Amino acid sequence: MNKRLFISRTLSPDSPVRAFAKKWQLDLRADSLIEFTSVQFGKIPPSDWLFFYSKNGVRYFMRELRQRGQKVERPIAVLGLGTLNALKEFGKSADFAGNGRPEEVASAFKKLAAGQRVLFIRAQQSRRSIQQLLQDDLLIEELIVYANEIRLPAHDFQGDYLLFTSPMNVEAYAQKYELNAAAVIIAIGQTTAAKLRSLGAKKVQVAARPDEAAMVDRLSEKLSGLQ
Repeated sequence: MNKRLFISRTLSPDSPVRAFAKKWQLDLRADSLIEFTSVQFGKIPPSDWLFFYSKNGVRYFMRELRQRGQKVERPIAVLGLGTLNALKEFGKSADFAGNGRPEEVASAFKKLAAGQRVLFIRAQQSRRSIQQLLQDDLLIEELIVYANEIRLPAHDFQGDYLLFTSPMNVEAYAQKYELNAAAVIIAIGQTTAAKLRSLGAKKVQVAARPDEAAMVDRLSEKLSGLQ
């Protein structure tokens, strides 16, 4: 029986996780354990910047503006590559693009926008990590454009190799399954790793960058070491 690989997000056809699972002959199970829904919002507060930290924030905000016939006419900042790519889907570019690591992004962005008013486009259940890091340096506004709620897995998603892409996905998984001490566990970033450790996970590995390719690299290192 093939070993099982679980990742807590849906994957594109060209995802490096798919290619990795095929190469190693792993039974791949990929599904987000979070349900997203739009939240209607009114007038967009004035600001010097818009800051997006998630691709879902980009999509829900931009779709609503498109329906209203409105355009974005202020500088845009994004947390990382995934958010930047989502922005490109709407024909927009970013005036500031971070590397996906909240602490490093906050440090770089405050040099550019210190003292300015920044509107953070966020989820209802956001951890607000960027805002907290920048609250002493910026004038912060927030606009909730979508809700994110835990959706318990309907199928068996236990695996030998577990890739977690957010703290909320970890919470959802842990509500149904124990975090198997024998499993190889990869977190996409430090906040996800911290949530895993708080729930008793041992030997959590953290990707060098917050993306699928880096998660695959870290998992490849582990599998190669087990051979």
